[in-house]
Amino acid sequence: MTKIDVRSEALQAWNEFLGKPMPEVLQSIYKHAILDASARCKWYWSSIRTKRTGALAILIISLVLLAAGTLLPIVASVGKTPEARLLLTQIGVVVLAAAGLLQLANRVFGLSSGWLRYMATVTAMEDATRKFEMDWAAYIVGKKSVLTTDDLAPLLQIAERFENEIAKLQSDETDKWISEFNTNVSLLSDMIDKQREQSEKRLQDAIAQQRHGAIELALTHAHADTSGVIDIDGVKTNFSGTSWAMPDIAPGFHVLTVTANDNPTAIRKIVDVEPGTITHVAI
Repeated sequence: MTKIDVRSEALQAWNEFLGKPMPEVLQSIYKHAILDASARCKWYWSSIRTKRTGALAILIISLVLLAAGTLLPIVASVGKTPEARLLLTQIGVVVLAAAGLLQLANRVFGLSSGWLRYMATVTAMEDATRKFEMDWAAYIVGKKSVLTTDDLAPLLQIAERFENEIAKLQSDETDKWISEFNTNVSLLSDMIDKQREQSEKRLQDAIAQQRHGAIELALTHAHADTSGVIDIDGVKTNFSGTSWAMPDIAPGFHVLTVTANDNPTAIRKIVDVEPGTITHVAI
């Protein structure tokens, strides 16, 4: 059901008390104070149920995800294939990230903190209500005679003090909520900015990793013939002389094989081409 906002009922207009019997006037003041406090407590108890349900749900799910994320890498260590071990490890990382996001949501929406804050506030309100009832009853019981108009001011002060205390408890709780809300919004904004910067950096790194490089080969010949065949990953190219170069090569490891015409023995090397750089090889 939709939760109704806290609304204080207005006390009777001052002129409506004129000429009324004392018991009726006191009953109106007492009823207003009690109903106002009851309405505020009811609102907090309704809010407590909502926040408690959400906080406990997030807590239970987070614990389950934490257990799964902790156990998956252990299970992955006994996997039969490297692919299976990698998959289980990756799932474990995702599960732990989900648990972290749930805790972030709990903090941003203030479920756990609101639950505790509301509990403290409504408990103080109910304590104040009990004290008001006892103070009111103690004044009336302590009277040796029938209540008169002289008793109206002291009893009104007791009711006023009680309603001011209830209002202050709610005001203090609201101030705490505002402070926490602003802090959480600032935290969320900072995390979004940080994630955006990291995403942009990863994008730039990914673009940089896609830039092709080049290989520059320096050849030293022991014989007069300076010609032969160069093979890169199965693609053969004839060469002649003491230097050779190949541009536009994808980053990563490549197999470079050199065979001279006057020597049937092939020389093979593994070449690591960095993105956007020239890799120098000497044979």
